[in-house]
Amino acid sequence: MSHPPPPRPSPGAGQPPLTRLYGPEFAQDPHGCYAGLRARWGPIAPVEVGPGVGAWLVLGYQEALTVARDAELFSSDARYWHAAPSGRLPPESPLLPVLGGRPALTRQDGPAHLRLRQAVLDALQRIDRPQLRRLTVTTADELIDAWLPHGQADLVAGYARPVAARAFTRLLGIRDGDGGRLHTLAAAVLDSAPGAAAADRELRAALRQLIETRRTDPGPDLPSWLLDSPAGLTEPELVHQLTASVLAGLESTSGLIGNTLLHLLSRPRLLAALAAGRSTVQDAVELALWAEPPVHNLAARWATTDLTLAGRQLRRGDLLVIALAAANADPAVRPTTDSRPPTVNRAHLAWGAGPHACPARDPARLIAETAVERLVQRVPALQPTVAPSALVWRPSPWARTLTALPVHFPPVTPPPTPEPEPPAPHHGPAEATPQPRTTNWAWWHLDP
Repeated sequence: MSHPPPPRPSPGAGQPPLTRLYGPEFAQDPHGCYAGLRARWGPIAPVEVGPGVGAWLVLGYQEALTVARDAELFSSDARYWHAAPSGRLPPESPLLPVLGGRPALTRQDGPAHLRLRQAVLDALQRIDRPQLRRLTVTTADELIDAWLPHGQADLVAGYARPVAARAFTRLLGIRDGDGGRLHTLAAAVLDSAPGAAAADRELRAALRQLIETRRTDPGPDLPSWLLDSPAGLTEPELVHQLTASVLAGLESTSGLIGNTLLHLLSRPRLLAALAAGRSTVQDAVELALWAEPPVHNLAARWATTDLTLAGRQLRRGDLLVIALAAANADPAVRPTTDSRPPTVNRAHLAWGAGPHACPARDPARLIAETAVERLVQRVPALQPTVAPSALVWRPSPWARTLTALPVHFPPVTPPPTPEPEPPAPHHGPAEATPQPRTTNWAWWHLDP
């Protein structure tokens, strides 16, 4: 099938307007947008990721793998971007927190990237997985107990977001009460809406303060483990690794929980099979990652030289965005005659691919699977309150998360909290009971 030559992904005089990859209209039907772009342009299409900011959207599965895997031709270093020296992006541009340069593993290549990635991987390996699962179960039960007698709940604000926020506050070693603010800042950055630059500054300032605290008061948390890394990260590197972890990890985890629950609620047979034990929560999560990954569009890569990709002429410095959701729906790997993936497998691109594939997929998957499993076990009769077409999605070019997911169910009085068992006789020296570490971020005192 031949396709017409597209306009350059940089709006100019006499060029037709580019398809917008942002705003409420795109958020309500991104899949329709991807299908239309694929039919018109093929596996690579010109789009606008923000007002006046053009990019190539990589829709094809194989093309997405090529761009994700080849760091020599498609760099993560924003300094290649010809938009930066042209001055088209002012310092307060809401796109800069996502597309701008950072001394983080997400914006580095080669030895610099490997050094930072290894430091992050080493820190993630120190997470106590059984303890993280117990924390998720405890948080899920507390939330479910709170709304179980009422017969209704919002599974985004009342479940997915607080479950993910509690996990990340513990991983960062901060107060549980600061999780909401953490989530608000991350969402503001990823929505690329007005105020994104200010939210990014506030988040980095808070993380910088946290790092300074951990220099003298280390604990079992990500900031302390990164400080302890043999890579010898500088302060800017420490701040930006944590910022990238919050932006990618927190939003992706809460989005994965919400999107998996929506996927189940939209398919009563699948939900019933899961509740009856005929299917697994792991299968449910993988199906949701195929259909509605929490990161729809991965930013970003830049062409390091003039080249041809899928018949399109790209110039050095052109911005490319990998459409993970569209690549998952590529007819070459997922036939249009069947709305399901060929098998329940992990060949989807929801976690990215290549050297920049998500390093935190395992803890994120653990939190999401545990949260979904606990909810289905305790409240198997969930019913959506509104039709899927009436749900509202956040207007982000990058993240795919609902603003709310209202449900109803038969009200149930939660079981009484069991009395704690008396301590066993102990004849040795007394030991202190471990308490979760908390650090007051004092948000209102921060200088943005």
